[in-house]
Amino acid sequence: MTLEPKLSGFQYNNKKHTDLQLQECWMEAWSVHKVRIPKVFTLDKDLTNFLVMMMKTPGKLGTLNEINDVPAYSLIIWEPAVERVFGNDNGPFIHSWFYCLGSSIEKLFKSSPVPKNKPMQISNHELFDKYILRLHDEVTAHEVPSDRIILNLLDSLLVEVDREISVSNKLQHIPSNILELKSYLEANFNKPITLDDLSKKANLSKNHFCAIYKKYLKISPIEYLIDLRIEYAKELLKNIDLTMAQISQTVGYEDEFYFSRIFKKRQGISPAKYRNLSPNLNIPVT
Repeated sequence: MTLEPKLSGFQYNNKKHTDLQLQECWMEAWSVHKVRIPKVFTLDKDLTNFLVMMMKTPGKLGTLNEINDVPAYSLIIWEPAVERVFGNDNGPFIHSWFYCLGSSIEKLFKSSPVPKNKPMQISNHELFDKYILRLHDEVTAHEVPSDRIILNLLDSLLVEVDREISVSNKLQHIPSNILELKSYLEANFNKPITLDDLSKKANLSKNHFCAIYKKYLKISPIEYLIDLRIEYAKELLKNIDLTMAQISQTVGYEDEFYFSRIFKKRQGISPAKYRNLSPNLNIPVT
């Protein structure tokens, strides 16, 4: 099955100065909810901008020196002059991203404690797109967009990401085998997975494994698996022209009708109705 991506994004150049070296705030290219065919991309280190990207599906993120297999909703901030690696050679992937540069932006990013050039998992799945869309509103709704507002939005994004990292660090008290199984589910949720498989990986009985998993993560492993699949299905339903059968198989359900029942039970509406009601995230390139 081949998925053809829909182009969604926008470009904005603040042309107050002709010399890019004088630019304080320069927003270059953007994309919200971009769907890509299976491939791992490498961007060379000659780029002079910052690239901020969220992978909404499992894939790879990192640099040529360190390529990481990451779960869905992993964020990375690449600095200038760094090779950038992202994508998924095992299947289609979805990501959102933006490029920016300028002296004020460089100062802002370098002063932030948020790690650079390393992927971070974000539990707030709507966080990144929320800021891209707010930036889009600022740069397209005004003849002269405000650098101050753009910088404030970027600063707020960095603060919220830093909070997400702090929350993630609190998970360190959870037993390592439970965390490993959580990461395994996030990276493989669209593959056949049973409770027997998970309990064996944890070296625990099924009942003991379920009890410990729920004790620390406040949800059973199978419920978490279903949540991951439904969240992925919601992303696919927003802007890919796939049949329900294709979406069902892509998220890990061979039976289209079983998938529809699970989806409706979780969301209160059928997948088809969800698709019809979903906001269009496509932003035309200008």
